[in-house]
Amino acid sequence: MKKLICIILALLTFAVSFAACAGKGETNSKEVSATASGAETSVTASAEESGEESMQDPEESSEEISESPYIDGKKLVVFGDSITALGSWGRTAAERLNMYYFNGAMGGITSAQGIDRFSAYAADRGADYITLLFGMNDLIMETAGNPRVTPEQFGENLKTLVRMVRDCGAEPILLTANPLDPGKFWAAQGQSKSMYESVGGDPLAWEEVYNDVTRRVAEETGAYLIDMFAACEGVSYGTLLRDGIHLADKGNAIFADALVNWFEERFEHDPKAEKVSEEDTYLYLDEGKTPVCELDSDSWFTADKSLLSIKKYGNALHLANTNGLWPYAEGLPAAPISLSVENGYLYYNISTGGVCASLILYFSGSTPSAFTEGTYVSINKAIGAECNEVGDIKAGQTLRGKIALSELGIPAQNINEGRVLLTGVKVYVSGKAYEQVIIRELSVGVE
Repeated sequence: MKKLICIILALLTFAVSFAACAGKGETNSKEVSATASGAETSVTASAEESGEESMQDPEESSEEISESPYIDGKKLVVFGDSITALGSWGRTAAERLNMYYFNGAMGGITSAQGIDRFSAYAADRGADYITLLFGMNDLIMETAGNPRVTPEQFGENLKTLVRMVRDCGAEPILLTANPLDPGKFWAAQGQSKSMYESVGGDPLAWEEVYNDVTRRVAEETGAYLIDMFAACEGVSYGTLLRDGIHLADKGNAIFADALVNWFEERFEHDPKAEKVSEEDTYLYLDEGKTPVCELDSDSWFTADKSLLSIKKYGNALHLANTNGLWPYAEGLPAAPISLSVENGYLYYNISTGGVCASLILYFSGSTPSAFTEGTYVSINKAIGAECNEVGDIKAGQTLRGKIALSELGIPAQNINEGRVLLTGVKVYVSGKAYEQVIIRELSVGVE
């Protein structure tokens, strides 16, 4: 009898132990499942099963477990009108954030022209983030109550730009424009109060209409927004602006601080990261050839398509003047090209048809939209063209061949340790309407 009782007790002990193991296995399964669905669920489930109240906020736990990405080494492209093109704020912010940087902006353009410019100057720059700042030129009245770009169209243009930024794999950051100085606006822009009767003759109120559109587009598209107008409020115009519209040192500092703060709220700095260098983005050409700019219409920009047609036919780029004025096309290499002056060559195959032309190369980080004296050179005479009295290539010529970079007359300040950095090209077209300049080759190489 005692033996039977012992057997029964042993079986009961085994059953209890098995149940405990099964229960423990079930708990582990829940924990694995919770972990797979997120740290927040895991913390809650463990607390419930232990019968103890959780001492940690789930959101805090998620933030602690989720490591923020580093900002170091990412690339910032700033894009817009002259507030961006002439501003130092983008470069200053990028340097403080340890980010790569490119300024693709151009003075005088509207949001509509920004759409045309985007593919050539922003889409292929390898950006992680692209700032979009427009409005100052869009709001200008052409006649009373008739702006260059209406607020409605401005909103649609911004939406298009946001989509273009995302299509090239970057995140858009919309910026509102800084306050303009109403007292200096009229003379600076050649405007009159009568043109702004709809807002009581107050250009600042009219500007806010466009800034409100920017804010609304950010909300509707889910794009990031930095309200630069709000950041500048309370600062005197004389301190903020240098001419009533463009940023002075104080304005640039405010913009840079706002951009840096925005990034640092979202990213950490990698304490082990090396300081980024623009030289990391250069194409160091020591053999072979590469185009100065791709002969593709999307790689070139003109400020007004009604004045200059840019088309590709076969392997050649065709630039057609539409009205006999002096329009121009701008092009950039995919990356700044560094090559030896002594061993480097320019290869060209250009026809001027029934119009005159002028070709200018830009160096040392300068571009056709942003350059300083001594950072560019006209190559018309150097490539053997017959030129008119002002130095432009005469009509009716075909120029084909190669020339050593050392014979182009590149200003010495652009040559560093025997190398030059090529960063842009501009082609002017002048003469009879619809006659073409044809570019079949414009490349550099090393032999």
